[in-house]
Amino acid sequence: MNKRYLWLSLAIFVLAAHWIVSNAWTPGHPVTGPFSAACYLRGDSTCDAPVYTKDLYLDNPVTDDSGKIQVTFPGPSTLARVWCSTDTGTATIQFDERAEATPNTGGTDVLTDALACDSDTQATTSFANGGIAVRVPMNLDIDAVADAPAKLRIHIEYTVDS
Repeated sequence: MNKRYLWLSLAIFVLAAHWIVSNAWTPGHPVTGPFSAACYLRGDSTCDAPVYTKDLYLDNPVTDDSGKIQVTFPGPSTLARVWCSTDTGTATIQFDERAEATPNTGGTDVLTDALACDSDTQATTSFANGGIAVRVPMNLDIDAVADAPAKLRIHIEYTVDS
């Protein structure tokens, strides 16, 4: 067997395997950003970790909806950005990190300040608790609603810590 072919095959296998593992790829969460196995192999520490997004949607949000929507993460994660919007009116939101064993008990606030979602996108990158543990519920709290929004859209951008 040709040595060049063997080395090329091995290099492709190593690159593919490392890319899958290092990017913590999960179905439905496309990998974005320049991070790749090539960054690792060339020793480039400036490559960014992949960024994932979770999207939430709620019809006719009211404060009684607090505690109904909880998201979890596939590994210890760091929040990067939360943004939201409504079709009309305002919904003021907060998230709290709860314990896996007690998902109905309030936990530690995630956002530094509540976020007032309205018809133009509002966003924050400021977190009181931006490190979320693996498989613990991050609960959506709806603190206030004004002028009866019919649609609430929330997006959570995060990285999975290694």
